[in-house]
Amino acid sequence: MSTTTNTQHTEPMTEDPSAPVIEKGIATFCTSTLNPHLTCTLCNGLFRNATTITECLHTFCRACLFKHFRASKPNCPICGIHLNLTLETTILPDRIMQDLVKKIFPEVLKEEEKQEEEFYKERGIKRKPTQEPPKVVKPKKKVSTPQPFENTDELNFQLVPIEGTDLPNPSLGLPKLSKPFLRTSGRLKILQVKKYIQKKLDISVESSSLSIFCKGGILGDELNLTFIQRTRWLNNPNDLVLHFRLKAQNE
Repeated sequence: MSTTTNTQHTEPMTEDPSAPVIEKGIATFCTSTLNPHLTCTLCNGLFRNATTITECLHTFCRACLFKHFRASKPNCPICGIHLNLTLETTILPDRIMQDLVKKIFPEVLKEEEKQEEEFYKERGIKRKPTQEPPKVVKPKKKVSTPQPFENTDELNFQLVPIEGTDLPNPSLGLPKLSKPFLRTSGRLKILQVKKYIQKKLDISVESSSLSIFCKGGILGDELNLTFIQRTRWLNNPNDLVLHFRLKAQNE
């Protein structure tokens, strides 16, 4: 007596070669998937001295961006937004982006620096030294506990939408951000934070139609994050939390 077993034909599963592989809490991924996010669109190379335009959050090499400003109007090379270059917060060094480049592509950056050095050497051009001057070691002495925020320009903060009964009107509510935890320069102003929310939520309202609060108090567009942390977030060891919603008619 013979028996037959019915087997269902299944298509072999194909894996995305660019998808990260997570094993024992460590993610391994192909670095080529990060290239579009760590490459300057002006020179098509990895970021060197990454600099971000706070109005639109596009990032470029610092030298490439200033070369663009000299050759054309003061606008973003990607989206064309007009920039007021007299304000020191219009463009800011993006240390986090640059640190990512250094950590992920250390050998590429070393090779680029070597080629750049050879370029200047062949043409007999003296370069200004980029090394930091040696630090003077002062004798240790007893000091009081340092005040928070005094030795760093960057800070962490969280953006949370106002919901439920805290809303003066249900129509003023906004959805949550996919990435509410941020780290940026303390010089960033509330106006730039509003533009960030507007861009990430892809909403059609103007940034001036948004209201941002800290501990229930509304914040003016001219205030920067360091000032808010020092004056509104006093003696709080946790990261700064800002709440947002659409602006009411009486605000």
